[in-house]
Amino acid sequence: MIFDFEGSDPECLQSRLRACIQTHAIGWTLMLITLQHVLAAFETLQDYDVGISREDLRAALSHLAEPYAWNFLTEITYEAAEHDHLHHLDLYEQWCRDFASASTSWKPTLCCPRPFFRERVVLHAYSGRRRPGDFQWFLDALGRQHKLEGFYVVSLDIVIDSTWGDIGNQKTQRFWLDSIRSGFVIGFLAGPPCCTWSIARDKKVANSNRRGPRVLRNREALWGFWSVSLKEKRQLFDGHLLLGFSLHAMVLLSSVQGCGALEHPAEPAEENAASIWRLPLMQMITTLPGFQHFLLGAGTAKRTGLLALNLSDLPTFLRGSAICAHIHRNQTIGVDEAGQFKTAKLKVYPPALCKALAEGFFSNFPLSTETMKAPHLPAEFINRCKQMTCTTMGHAICADYTGS
Repeated sequence: MIFDFEGSDPECLQSRLRACIQTHAIGWTLMLITLQHVLAAFETLQDYDVGISREDLRAALSHLAEPYAWNFLTEITYEAAEHDHLHHLDLYEQWCRDFASASTSWKPTLCCPRPFFRERVVLHAYSGRRRPGDFQWFLDALGRQHKLEGFYVVSLDIVIDSTWGDIGNQKTQRFWLDSIRSGFVIGFLAGPPCCTWSIARDKKVANSNRRGPRVLRNREALWGFWSVSLKEKRQLFDGHLLLGFSLHAMVLLSSVQGCGALEHPAEPAEENAASIWRLPLMQMITTLPGFQHFLLGAGTAKRTGLLALNLSDLPTFLRGSAICAHIHRNQTIGVDEAGQFKTAKLKVYPPALCKALAEGFFSNFPLSTETMKAPHLPAEFINRCKQMTCTTMGHAICADYTGS
């Protein structure tokens, strides 16, 4: 088609190329390879007998290799009348960068008074199985020690409740976010899955020809590569959904003077690696009042980052709960004797960390004297919290991604 093209208009050539491509059932990756092959062939062609210049041909082929050149990859399909507030992701990213780099941090001019209820509810999102020495284990012990009544630690996980623990369900999302916004929840702990962010991806397994799953993000594509398989796309979407819910919950909780913590692997040393701490959105949130970014295990093989909300004493509790003078530096990339990836066990917080988090949260709770005459939470909400306060201990480490 290029050899037969008559004329010198690059836009006309681009239109003809687009029409030619669309006559074939072809995937994005194969199309890119084809365009690169065609471009390379014409670059090295000695007898260049084409009506359009090499420069214009190169520009047309390069343009069609960009996702933004194809409307079906970028267009918003919502009803314009209902979603006229939507903008391109790049614009939101730039707003976040501007806020994060502002010379003075944003501070509210007015603060709403903190709502008090007799009951105290803490959400533990993506909690996994119950086990001795977990976050709830220590928080429940503190509640009994101080004789708190109406104290609930809700395990917000699909393995605990397939409906009200499923954050992928929009009704479930709205219920818990509205509860936080209304002041029904005073604490929130989350560890969004890191499977698509992990630096262990694509690493060669020692003494084996096996490699970890391929990398799905880097610093230039923090929200994921354009060209991935359908399963990988679902994994990326799942990770975005759970991270987004966690950040939304934390910001809402800050408006009612609650406390919270979000745990995720620390920013990696690799310059081009992906990390949630490199997201402009995360960098903006860390500048908001009440938020702090802590780093645990600096210099170790597995460093951990914590986004904390109104937990200024958390470093003291972390130091007080340390069980050894030096943090272990064992390598956790590879497989164990059973052929399972060693990173799986890192999803389970060690008891010492759970103890410190529980003490940090508990120190922020309102005193009994402050809530003695406060109203009760709505009965429907209390009943749901009771149903999701898990006491049965589990025995298996759950998968990061449960989709098909």
